[in-house]
Parts: sequence; structure tokens; C-alpha cells
Amino acid sequence: MLPGLLIVLLLPLRYGRASAADQTGERIAVAGFAQNYRDVGPPPRGQASIAMALPLRIRAPLHHGQVLERWFRIGFHLSARAQAACAVYLPYVSPDAAVYLNGVYLGASDGFSNSNSESWNYPLYFPLPGALLRTGRNELWVESRSYLSGITELGPIWIGPQSSLYRRYQRQLWLQVIGVEVVSLLVGVIGLFAFLLWWRRRSEAIFGLFALSCAIWIVRNTQFFLVHTLISPFHYAVISDASLFWLVAVLFTLCFRIAGTRFARIEWGMYGYAAAATLAMWFAGPAHKWTVTAAFYAMIFPGSTIFILFLSRLAWQRKNVLLSLLWLAAVVTSVSGAYDFLLMAEWVPWPGAYLMPYSALFFAGTVGWALVDQFVLAHTRYERLNAELEARVQVREAELARQYQRAAELGREHAIRIERERILRDMHDGLGLQLISSIRLIEKQELSRAQMAELLSEAMDELRIAIDSVKPAAQDLLVMLGNLRYRIEPRLHAAGLSLAWDIGGISGLENLLPNQVTEITRIVQEAFTNVLKHADASQLGLHVHATAGPIIEITITDNGRGFDAAACAQGEGLTNMRSRARKIGAALWIESRPGATRVCVTVR
Repeated sequence: MLPGLLIVLLLPLRYGRASAADQTGERIAVAGFAQNYRDVGPPPRGQASIAMALPLRIRAPLHHGQVLERWFRIGFHLSARAQAACAVYLPYVSPDAAVYLNGVYLGASDGFSNSNSESWNYPLYFPLPGALLRTGRNELWVESRSYLSGITELGPIWIGPQSSLYRRYQRQLWLQVIGVEVVSLLVGVIGLFAFLLWWRRRSEAIFGLFALSCAIWIVRNTQFFLVHTLISPFHYAVISDASLFWLVAVLFTLCFRIAGTRFARIEWGMYGYAAAATLAMWFAGPAHKWTVTAAFYAMIFPGSTIFILFLSRLAWQRKNVLLSLLWLAAVVTSVSGAYDFLLMAEWVPWPGAYLMPYSALFFAGTVGWALVDQFVLAHTRYERLNAELEARVQVREAELARQYQRAAELGREHAIRIERERILRDMHDGLGLQLISSIRLIEKQELSRAQMAELLSEAMDELRIAIDSVKPAAQDLLVMLGNLRYRIEPRLHAAGLSLAWDIGGISGLENLLPNQVTEITRIVQEAFTNVLKHADASQLGLHVHATAGPIIEITITDNGRGFDAAACAQGEGLTNMRSRARKIGAALWIESRPGATRVCVTVR
């Protein structure tokens, strides 16, 4: 339950934040408020208006039965090229609104023309028809219509490509509406399960209280996504807002029952507070309901703070997991409720999504899990079944361990066979071919003593590399290159070559396979041999560099007379080097000019 709970809690945060790739489009931060316009339809071009920064919130008294309309003008410019596939996106407009482009109606909220509906929490998105757009200045008029309160809220407006704005619209719709619907559905499932448990065990009042809290929380959440109601918007608003106070009262009682304590006066006091808040909002009427609601909301926080401190002390004293989870759920609920109140009172930047609807799932999941845990512990008859299951698991684990050991033995045998084949292939392709070519040259009597010694030295180097490749350190490129340096450096000094060796301070070489280490070593050996034979150089350098990826780069440089890489491409030495590079999937580059030759091997 907890992994799914965390996923659902994080999804609204994930989809509510636009990525950098979705920031295309123009953000309109200023709107003109046509304060004195009272006619039907959008105001004419040139209508006087007051510039107001977005987001904005306007309050005015609204008498019962009155319809309050406000008009806001948004001007923007478009080039001829930018007119195709444009859209307008309103993340937040409350209570309901209609949008006009250059005097032509585009669309409206679901509750715009219905006094019994309200879609205040729904973002709006409308494509802008190309036939209505003008090159240069265009005007959008947003008409806000309120049947319930005198508060009009309008957030920043976006105008831009349809594809980008539609993604932003979908994310905001999930954050403000769909996510709350999903959370409410899951809370309903958890509450239904608790209700069924209580129905079968009426003595367990905790399950009944928990199911009741889930039901009240769903009623509270419906105000964020429910558009059409069976009663008037005012009466529905009273019920949905008052449900918060009843929810707090039930949660106080539930927490006291789980903690094993009872404070009858506090509990009845909370229910009395909820009843007083409900009646006050009911009789305040649409004109004053918001003020009364905000006042009762504010008075909840002192009591909630004291209650959190009480739970903190109780959880600390008893060191109980159940009480710790209960404390965590209460803290999350209280913090999210405080944030929503600050957002409603404009004390934090808005528009923003309300958090308390999402905390419902956290509370239901946490407390529900704790209650189910208690329920399971009460059924001790399942302990014997668990013991039998554990015995079966142990038998199965022993069987799996034997199978794993057998598989490991087969793997070792396979690895030994592969390594044996590699060693034989290296001996045949390296030392074998070297000796055969040396024997043929000796038989033809075409070699001097120095040439014969050089051939035998090269054969000895091949043999040493083959021997080194079977040692435990064969997977370490730095060790293999160090061995090569130790064996070939005397020959370099005898030829008057100074060696610059740069392999310090690197990492990321541990992922190389043994055959890669061997082939790289042979490539370096071949490059050194070519410098000794043909370059007539005085300086030779080796540089090993590891980068992110990881990418390993081995570079051999000399200051010899150079050669034409294209003309020498078919030479035996270069052919061998390229062949070895291909075997291990490496890239080989050769750059040469008089005084500077560079051989580079790159391995991923």
C-alpha cells in the first residue's frame, strides 16, 4: 500500500511542474480591467480599462440573486508566421469565465452559463483559429461571471503553440482536478474496506470512525472537481466548506481512540465548533460567507497545534510505531491545511494547487495501514499458517541455494574454457606467427646478428604479454602497461629514445575485459616497435586518459620523421593495430607529419 501511496502523492508534484522544454509561449502578466463596462458582449476596441498585474484578485459585495460580470482585456502581438496552431491557456480563473478573440466567442467554463454549476478550479485551454488572428495586435477578452460571491481571481495567461500549451494544460488539469479525483477514489476504496470491517465487527468503533472520516474527506474534495450539483452552489459551498470542521472533529475522536485515551469535553467541543461554523456560514449568505469561513478556518489552527504537541509527547513517551504514524499523518494534514489557508488568504504566492486534498490519501493510507495492522494482530490463528509458510520458504531457499551453487560451478567451468581458448589463440596469433616469420628469415640467411636479436626480443615480448594475460592482474590495464614499459624501456634507451609516461591520477579502467586489456597492450607494443624501427625519433610519449561514459583514451606520440598514413595503410604493422582495435570494438586514429606522429585508441 505504501509504495502506491507515495506514487500517487508525488504524481501531482511531478506533473504540476513544467520542464524547460515546455516554456515556449508568451506569458501575459498584465490585463486591462474594464471597470465601467456593463453592456452585453465583449467591449469594443478602444474600451477604457485599468491595467492590473496578474495574478489578480478583486472583491466586491454581491447580493443574493445578482450576477456579477467583469471584463479583462489581454493584448498581444503575432507575426504572420506565428499565427499557425496557436492557443490560449488560463491556468487559473475563478469562479467561471468565457474567452473572446478579437470580438468572437471562443469558449467558456462549464459553469459559465449555469447558476447551479461552478468550475472554478478547472484550467482553461482554447485553440486560436487562424482565421480570427491578425498580423500585429490582437485582443483577448476574458469575461468572469459570478453567481455566488463577489470574488474574481485571474492568474497569468499563456499564448503560444498549441502542442506546448496543451501539455502544460494537461499537467495543470491533473494537478488541480484529476489528481484530486484519483486521490478521492483511493480514499473511498480504503474507507469502504474499513466500513466493511466495522460492519462485521461492530465493537470496533475505530473502523467506523475511520470510514466516516474517509467519507467526509471525499465530500470535502468534491469541491475541487465537481461542476454540477443537485443543490444550489451556495448550499453546496456551505456543505463542502463545513465538512472540513466536521472532519477535524472526527479525526480528533479517531486519534484519541487509537491512542487509547478519551477527552469527552474536547471531543464534544470540536463537534459543537463544527456545528457553529456550519450554521454561521449558512446564515451569513453569499455576501459574507467567505469572510465567515476564513475566520473559522483561522481559529482551527491553535487547537490543531496543541493537538499535534499532545500526539508528539504521546508518541515520544510510548515509542510506538502506530502512534508515530498517527503523529506523522496529523502533521502532514495540519501543514497542508495551513498552506491552503495561507493560499486562500493571499499570504503565499498564487495561483497554486491546494495540498490538503492530497494529504487525504496520505492520512487514509497511513492510518488505514495502522488499523489493518491491529486487525491482523488480533487474529492470532494465522500465526501457525505463517510458521508453516516460513518452513516451506526455508526448504525452497535451500533448494535455490543448491541450484545457485551448481549454476556458479557451471559458470566457472565455462569461464575457464573461454580463457583457455583465448590463451591458445593469443599464443598462436602472436608468438606463433612471430616465431614462424623469424624462422623463415633465418632459413633464407637474410638477417644480420642485430636483426636476429631484435626478432627474438620481439618474440620474447609476445611471450611475456601472453604470460602476463593469465595472471590475476590481467584485467588491470595500468599493470599490463607497466609490465610492458619495464620490458621495453631498455630497448628505447639503447635507441636514444626518451619516454614520457603519463598514466597517473585516472580511474574508470576497472570495466575493461581481459581481452581488451591484452589487445590494447599489443597495440601500444606495436606502436612502440614502429617508432623504434622507422621513426628515427628522440622522444616517445604515452598518455592514458579516462573520461565520463566511461571512455578510455590511449595516445602514443613521437617526434620522428613521420609518414604518410594513407600510403602506409596497408602496412603489416598498421594493419595489425587496426585489426586488434576492431576485435575489441575500439576506434583507432593515426595522424602523422614530420616531427609529430600521434596514434590514438579510444575504448568505450
